[in-house]
Amino acid sequence: MTLEINSILKDFIGNETSASNVIKSFNNSNYCGVWLLKGQKGIGKAKLASSIISKLLQIENKNNLNELIHPDLFILKHNKNDTKFISVENVRKISSFLSKTSIKGPFKAVLIDSLSEMNLFGYNALLKTIEEYNMGTSFFLIDHMISKVPTTIYSRCKTFTFKNIDNKKIQAFMNTTNIKKEDHYSYSILANGSIGQALRLHKFNALDHHEVYCKFIIGECNLNKVQELFKKKDSNILNISYLILFRLLSI
Repeated sequence: MTLEINSILKDFIGNETSASNVIKSFNNSNYCGVWLLKGQKGIGKAKLASSIISKLLQIENKNNLNELIHPDLFILKHNKNDTKFISVENVRKISSFLSKTSIKGPFKAVLIDSLSEMNLFGYNALLKTIEEYNMGTSFFLIDHMISKVPTTIYSRCKTFTFKNIDNKKIQAFMNTTNIKKEDHYSYSILANGSIGQALRLHKFNALDHHEVYCKFIIGECNLNKVQELFKKKDSNILNISYLILFRLLSI
């Protein structure tokens, strides 16, 4: 079985070369090894990994991380029961999963999204797992590059770097959504090369916040107007505000 690059990348946006290289590496590996996809959040790393796993395990019409369900697949993500980091107990469950015989075929897959949400204890538990694994086992590790991943992890991975997506490609993607066309350019600038971030900015009405901050900076509104943004005490508002201010200061 050879995974077809064009089939997997038909809906992929940006980083076509890096994505193609990942698939070529996977095809040349007998579907066994550890692949680390690094780059900022929201540029398609997990989507690519999900698409590859869908083809490998023959999960029909599924390329979304939230839709992947298969007895020979283990997905590790930060969940609401975790504190700041993915718990080491959940990381150790990977070893238990891999110790069992595959159910529907010769392959097993592990997807971790993301390494950025693990701490040193989690890294140590993961290291033991990726040092020894059976044939037919593939790992896809997602790194958003917002925390330092130990070199002991990197040294055991085939690493591929994904760049920020061009603004014009983000705007072209937005043409396929219900986001107002006149907002496409602004969202693409604020998103800093991330389609995922652009969608998140739209979800939380970031352009309204952006307008308030700009007016405050040029003296057209006072601090009370800015403080009103935080009355809901929503962590998403805080994160969006940080992103907007970061972009304003970098322009």
